[in-house]
Amino acid sequence: MLYSRPAMLQWRLVQTIPVHMLLSPIRHAGWQILGIAIIGLLCSAVLAYLFVRQIVRPLRQLIKRMRQLEKGDFDTRVQLSFTEEYAHLAYGFNHMASQLTTLMDQVKDESRAKREAQTDLLEAQIKPHFLYNTLDMIHWRALDYEAKDISRMIVQLSKLLRIGLSGGRLFIRVRDELEHARCYVSIQSERLPFSIQYHEQIDPRIRGCYIPKIILQPFIENAVMHGHPQEGTLRIQVHMHEVGSANSDIVIIITDNGQGLPEGWKLEETSGIGVRNVHQRIQLYCGKRYGVQLSDGVSGGVEVTITLPRIETDEQLNLWLDGEK
Repeated sequence: MLYSRPAMLQWRLVQTIPVHMLLSPIRHAGWQILGIAIIGLLCSAVLAYLFVRQIVRPLRQLIKRMRQLEKGDFDTRVQLSFTEEYAHLAYGFNHMASQLTTLMDQVKDESRAKREAQTDLLEAQIKPHFLYNTLDMIHWRALDYEAKDISRMIVQLSKLLRIGLSGGRLFIRVRDELEHARCYVSIQSERLPFSIQYHEQIDPRIRGCYIPKIILQPFIENAVMHGHPQEGTLRIQVHMHEVGSANSDIVIIITDNGQGLPEGWKLEETSGIGVRNVHQRIQLYCGKRYGVQLSDGVSGGVEVTITLPRIETDEQLNLWLDGEK
């Protein structure tokens, strides 16, 4: 109800308005607001669904490609997404898949090469067996004719080949390497116009250690072929001893009384394949801190210094060969 009293009159005016008419605009506005809110909520839900779907789609694609990769499909790739984060994920996945493809190809190549090497090794083992039997037959035939010098050379040659091949092993015991060097000197002594005096001074504690095979003979051969001793007798000395903290290394020193090194000689430039091969093999198997050094001897000739790790057991040898040292 509304009350009004005019100033000029003593009357009071009363107006009655129904409540529903008074609240009608408010109710109408309320229904409008509610409708707009519902429409906005529905639109938000639809937009959120579309947005989430757009975000999740690259993830689903990535998961699908990962499952394909898990099944062995290394050629699968993910398309780059429009967002920077997913682009990084896609690039990382594609790079990983590419690396896996490369690694699998390498494994296949190495496996094929290993099978071929095993086949070659079996064939190589058959050939020396025939050669040993032939040399043994010649040895006994020489004894039948009382050619003892020929028989002796054949025996030394057979030992030289057995130790040199050594069943395809890369490392042999020090005592076997020394025996290989003695066989070579014995054979050369029979055919050269000058005599060879060969001496060894070996620490007995390292005779059972492992060293790369055929590392003495190339330097002894170098002295024999190029030393040209003026005295008529070539003197070769081999020293082996322990060095380093806790005697962790072995040093081999080979000296001769030959002509010495040519002026300006360098190991990396030498034409001697055997000499350079020894240095490369040592660094390949044992690391860059080991290797070969050549210099002119104090009393003439050449002095060869070979530095090697001390390897006593098969377990230590396997660690070196596996590159874990």
